Amino acid sequence: MEPAALIREYLMLGLRFDRIEEGYVDSFTGDPALRRAVAGEAPPEPADLARQARRLLDALPGVPRDGGFTDLRAAYVEAHLRALDCAGRKFAGQDVGFVDEVRAYFDVTIAKGDEDRYREAHRRLEAVLPGTGALPERMETDRVADEIPPERLAECIEAFSSALRDRVRAEYPLPDRETVVYEIVTDKPWSGFNYYRGDYTSTVAVNADLKQQMSNLPRLVAHESYPGHHTEHCRKEAGLVERQNQLEQTIFLVNTPQCLMAEGLADLALYAAV
Repeated sequence: MEPAALIREYLMLGLRFDRIEEGYVDSFTGDPALRRAVAGEAPPEPADLARQARRLLDALPGVPRDGGFTDLRAAYVEAHLRALDCAGRKFAGQDVGFVDEVRAYFDVTIAKGDEDRYREAHRRLEAVLPGTGALPERMETDRVADEIPPERLAECIEAFSSALRDRVRAEYPLPDRETVVYEIVTDKPWSGFNYYRGDYTSTVAVNADLKQQMSNLPRLVAHESYPGHHTEHCRKEAGLVERQNQLEQTIFLVNTPQCLMAEGLADLALYAAV
């Protein structure tokens, strides 16, 4: 199998998972013909998708390392095919232990945290939060006092986004035409969400149902936009896709090592920028 054929089959396999569970493809900015081809197929069976992933895994060692398809890219695709194999088996009803499931999805082995670290965090909160009641009650009082009035939310988002964009663009080059459009939404299970549209454009939705706090809003904007998800997408589209033709980077899939890294980068975004 040639590298181009492998990448094409990997992309189509990922798109098929979106037909099993909508949203499994977080974003796809590749060839629209691939999405149309998958949409025209018969509904996929999860166990068959797992078999497809294993077939590509078996073929991977024989794929020529040429034309820019390096061992590093092969390892990337391999890790994501392992994740899709596990996802197909889980969707098919196979029992997979939690630690094994996390290892297959994210390429990490997890263990329980040190309870003393959590106790120390509680002690530090006790020391800085005002009041004399129970710690959870004092935390809730502090959070309520920090809530942003809903009618001020949009202008606060735009202010933080503008300041972060200026700071990030000065250090990490971005295309001149990159754009983030913010929407205030309701009735969603998350605080914020980045919809990357391709061509250096994102729509970021912020949930007004969840009370947004002034102390957390910069972190949310940094996570979704600058230098979080939007910035990551833009720099990968410019550097990996357009310049290096790494078409496997045109699809973002949940429950994969790529997803873990993206969320980790975004969680550290404000720290990295400021």
